Amino acid sequence: MASRPLRVAFIPALSGAVLRNGIAPVWLALCLLIAIDIIWLLSSPIRLSPDSWRVVAGLVPLIILGAWGNYRLNDWPKVQMLAGGLTFMLCAWPALRLYNHLTMSAAYPLADETLATADALMGFSWADYVLWVDRLPVLVRLMDFSYSGLTGYTMVLFLLLLLGNEAKKRSQELLKLFFSTAIICSTIGMFFPAEAAAVFYQIPPNFLTHVDPRVGAYHLDHLQALRSVPEHLLSLNNLPGLVTFPSFHTAMGIIAIYCARGTPWLFGPSVIINLVMIASTPLFGSHYLVDIIAGAAVAAGVILFQRHLSASSTD
Repeated sequence: MASRPLRVAFIPALSGAVLRNGIAPVWLALCLLIAIDIIWLLSSPIRLSPDSWRVVAGLVPLIILGAWGNYRLNDWPKVQMLAGGLTFMLCAWPALRLYNHLTMSAAYPLADETLATADALMGFSWADYVLWVDRLPVLVRLMDFSYSGLTGYTMVLFLLLLLGNEAKKRSQELLKLFFSTAIICSTIGMFFPAEAAAVFYQIPPNFLTHVDPRVGAYHLDHLQALRSVPEHLLSLNNLPGLVTFPSFHTAMGIIAIYCARGTPWLFGPSVIINLVMIASTPLFGSHYLVDIIAGAAVAAGVILFQRHLSASSTD
């Protein structure tokens, strides 16, 4: 009987030690996500390809180096935050992409018709928008650049936040908002899978001059395989985003602008770059307008919730 109080007392003591050693809640959330990915893989016929294990093996030394820097570079706090933050992102992106693909294997009914109907009720024509953008080749190139580099852009933004005002607060905000938003978008997206607007509307190739008619449909083979092949093989080297509703790019664009506030040299460029990225989502992400609205709503909700938690912790 004496051992039970000892075990009960040990739990908060261990929790306190974990927090004192710098393992933030966002890392615990990432560990939970990785556990979900592993359990899902073990309980389904889906498997990882051999090259995926090489990706995992390649991350191990980077994780060790980042963890060492996070705990040992106390005299250089910004370098310490850089090591911890980049290590987190290197681990989070593959785990999030894997979660996204696993959720799409649930194969709920396609929602394209519902999403297109919502756009029609708002008076938005996806085809007219794409044809308008197609007449502006410079804008097409800018949109392509802003949309395709989200992973690298997120890491660069984290680095720049460490050079700006309130570096610790802003960089930690980015990690928390990025991770929680990605989880929410993938989880909601599981119930609203869609082949995407480019597939639904199918603009004839001869109508387009500067836009590749295949743009926005790069993910289709992956989505169809997950929905039709139970023994699908996933490669961590090739896991494109499959969420249509809500738009994660839109959510991240708003979050990036929010996190850059208070640093004038960063905020202005962030507004321009991210507004271009959000505007590119109907074309390069093949999103419906309702996806963009939903992505903005997710970002706003997560930001407000984070602000509420921060205010509560300071009371």
